[in-house]
Amino acid sequence: MTGSEPRIDRITRLCDEWCAAATPPGGGLAIGPSTEGLRLSKNGIVFHELTHEELQAACVGLTRVLLRPGLNTVVDDDHLLLWSWLAQLLVSPPGAGAGDDREVRELLSVCVRAALLTTARRADGLNATASATCSSSITRALPWIR
Repeated sequence: MTGSEPRIDRITRLCDEWCAAATPPGGGLAIGPSTEGLRLSKNGIVFHELTHEELQAACVGLTRVLLRPGLNTVVDDDHLLLWSWLAQLLVSPPGAGAGDDREVRELLSVCVRAALLTTARRADGLNATASATCSSSITRALPWIR
């Protein structure tokens, strides 16, 4: 990687390299130091700084990382950070995303912040409980989100 590598290319390359490193020659899934060093957030990718096209590349790349054929899905902090940022984009502008329902928009906003907080402070059991409570509440308020 060079310092002048465009972010969109770096995002795509890191996700491709993660997929290759996580797939051993005999098949299966091998997650370890060789894959963890390829995580976007560990390589200077900050989701709230990305352009629209870079966010698209991150969505596609992280979906490929997440959905490996015939294997379990492995959700990483990269996924949580991206999903939280995308949710924040949906609820931030007045009247966008959740529509004009202020209570639903505020509930979504609280859940996004709880998800971001638990990512930053995973060891804190209180935050994990708050995130689970928010997730449950939002599913009840918006059943179509499942």
